[in-house]
Amino acid sequence: MIIYRKSCANIASTIFIMKLNMNTIKYHKPYRLQWLKKYNEIKVTKLVLVSIFIGKYSDEVLYDVVSKHTSHLFLGFLWQFDRKIIYDGFRNRYTLVKDENFITLISLLSKQIYKNQLKLKGKK
Repeated sequence: MIIYRKSCANIASTIFIMKLNMNTIKYHKPYRLQWLKKYNEIKVTKLVLVSIFIGKYSDEVLYDVVSKHTSHLFLGFLWQFDRKIIYDGFRNRYTLVKDENFITLISLLSKQIYKNQLKLKGKK
């Protein structure tokens, strides 16, 4: 999952949706995203509601479904705005209040991501 402060959209990849066999919702007004691809637009026609769990933090987020391969979930400015996220650029962490508790989301280091990937491959 990537948190991207400059994106307006919350995006879920079609691969993610297909692998988890999730139900999608037809978009009532399809639109085009241009910033994801350098020279072409991507038509957004579906939405999906995804439950996310990160440590003590849980949430349900409505995502636009898009054919992309950079990450499975992409949290944009809408999620950050709706949850009144406070971003600390120096420490690269996001803080929010949920159920009167402060929750801080901290980025993983590349080394941590690599170790997690090895653990996941070992479990398969």
